[in-house]
Amino acid sequence: MASDLHVIVVLCLTSGLWIATATCGEQSGDCGATCPTGWTQFGSRCFLFQLRPMDWADAERFCTSLGGNLASLQTAGEYAFIRQLIYKAANSHKPTWVGGYDAAKDGVWLWSDGSKFVFNGWARGEPNNSAGGEACMEINLFGRDFVNDAKCRLRKSFVCARNP
Repeated sequence: MASDLHVIVVLCLTSGLWIATATCGEQSGDCGATCPTGWTQFGSRCFLFQLRPMDWADAERFCTSLGGNLASLQTAGEYAFIRQLIYKAANSHKPTWVGGYDAAKDGVWLWSDGSKFVFNGWARGEPNNSAGGEACMEINLFGRDFVNDAKCRLRKSFVCARNP
């Protein structure tokens, strides 16, 4: 389809100047930007599921070492994509860390990538800080569509996100 192709148009102006412009497909965002090997693109971001369990802080450090952060859940579509990415890699809806945390102030949730925290998909009664110290966000609790606050020291699989 023409809208998915990258087309370079070079215009010659009568004054002798050459101007190059690139027209990219509407969904590509950044011309020629692709995700690194092993990452999967959805929308304008790249995602990487890591089956190897780590605590939340180590998972975040791992993601930042790759140029990203633990994944923020920006849209319902992105959340569904991340759940499917996990299922394909782990053959189950494995409990998994994402980038939400409220460690700085209980009840004030933030994304580790610094984006605005707008999220309404918590499981009923969550986040509840059960028994105290639940300051990190996990998805797929009990293998279900269940977003929960959990103790950050627990070791879980995780999803990183970055720009191409």
